[in-house]
Amino acid sequence: YTLGPGDQLSIRIWGKLEEVFKVTIDQKGRIYLPKIGHISLSGISLGKSTPLIKSALSKHYINFDISVSINSLKTIKVFILGDVKHPGAYDISSLSTAFTALFHAGGPTKEGSLRQIKLKRHNKTVKTIDLYQYLLQGDKNQDIQLNTLDTLFIPPIGDVIKIDGSVKRPGIFELNKNDNANNTLSQFAGGFSIGASGHHIRIDKDSPNKPLTFIDISSQSQPHTL
Repeated sequence: YTLGPGDQLSIRIWGKLEEVFKVTIDQKGRIYLPKIGHISLSGISLGKSTPLIKSALSKHYINFDISVSINSLKTIKVFILGDVKHPGAYDISSLSTAFTALFHAGGPTKEGSLRQIKLKRHNKTVKTIDLYQYLLQGDKNQDIQLNTLDTLFIPPIGDVIKIDGSVKRPGIFELNKNDNANNTLSQFAGGFSIGASGHHIRIDKDSPNKPLTFIDISSQSQPHTL
């Protein structure tokens, strides 16, 4: 955990000196201890703060040990914009992640993308989040920790596919460019339901420049691109 302004620390000293200091890191990233003065902690991990504080105390005290713990966490401001239910600026815990921030904002709307959520930091996109990996597979690898002034932008939903018939999870799903008929059936729709036949799969494909076409992929050995 990286310390910063607003974090409140409890510093316990024991040995020849018995004392407990409760201090808050100020806007300059410093704490103040009596007789010691200011100690800069901004950007330093909690673990590294202990020897740093002990070194400063050693200038005035001998034969002692200390422990440092966090009493309360600082808050950070993040912006959640685009096709989200409650867009705006949010003050959230400094331990918050992309998923918890989206929860605070109510999540994407029906018109918002679940698969192309942009995490912007210093005006650059540092991560594109695909919620399907979490919602359909329970994979939280994309749930990264946020920094102050990060922006989560939810663009409009992309191309969609409707899967119906003898499948375990019928519904409407958002597509990515690498999706094909095989993985949409197995990952999105959960595969075929009991008693279903996998030999008669029909794709109804609609295009602005072409009439509605019907494609039977039952005899194709390669995955059909959607």
